[in-house]
Amino acid sequence: MRIIEKTVPANFNYFLCGDNHEGSVLQYSKGVDKFFDMLESPWDGVMPRNNFAWHSGDHIEGIVIDDPRYDPRVCTEPIATEQNKVFIKKWKPIAKKLIGMNEGNHPWKLHKFGNLTSDACKALGIEYGTFRSIVIFKDRKGRVIFKAYHTHGRKLIRSYAEPEKRKRANRELILQRQLSSMAGDCLLQSKGHTHQLIVSRPQPVLYIAEKHDRIKAYYTNPDQLEVVSPTREFLSAEQTPSGFIHPDNRWYVNTGSFLRTIRENIVTYQEALELPPTALGFAIVEVRDRKIKDIKEVVL
Repeated sequence: MRIIEKTVPANFNYFLCGDNHEGSVLQYSKGVDKFFDMLESPWDGVMPRNNFAWHSGDHIEGIVIDDPRYDPRVCTEPIATEQNKVFIKKWKPIAKKLIGMNEGNHPWKLHKFGNLTSDACKALGIEYGTFRSIVIFKDRKGRVIFKAYHTHGRKLIRSYAEPEKRKRANRELILQRQLSSMAGDCLLQSKGHTHQLIVSRPQPVLYIAEKHDRIKAYYTNPDQLEVVSPTREFLSAEQTPSGFIHPDNRWYVNTGSFLRTIRENIVTYQEALELPPTALGFAIVEVRDRKIKDIKEVVL
């Protein structure tokens, strides 16, 4: 687990990506290029200097010749250390915007070659996030804006319900269930690994409470928790002793991928495992006036 602090302006964009699997012919290179281009361009009125990013892991494919899944037709480069070099060279131009990167299960299996994720992070000058990280975003006065929890993850997110709306809702709930207990004071929680692009938004709940000798109705939200101070004022997450944010008031993201599941004339392990097709892409967290305004899914 790593705890990282990042000073940011009141308005910024936070790009969440991962699972590009450098070294696989299934990597959608045009999608990676589009990610770079958007990261270096204005987004929703915010200039590129205020765009930041986090990589959720599996930066290389890491399926080498002694792996039972190895197929030379699926590799552009079968040597893991060379895959690392290609990734570093490709991502170096945007490294100043990349806060850090999580460990992924693919490079994790290759520790006989060393810690390839840590090596890549050092070469890029970014934070090595291990499998789990908390990023504390602070303003220029040192005040906490919000905290973000990032992990590569290990568990899959599956639903076989019908129709598609119910399947989507189930996946959002599974994502929340997998992440919610991991960091109770983090407004934003994300994971990679499943190659799915999912955003689960806070769900306000209507409740009744007494305040100043009056009964009033309120909606829960990340800035007004059900904690009352001695002055009978509601406290924000940063003001409470634990900083706990109710799970329904948080944002959850599954960060998508840049890896196609099917390609002509080769058998991918995703295909062999009968995994459903997934939309390639990444997410953009829009922070305005120190609050998360929205999270956009960018489908490639």
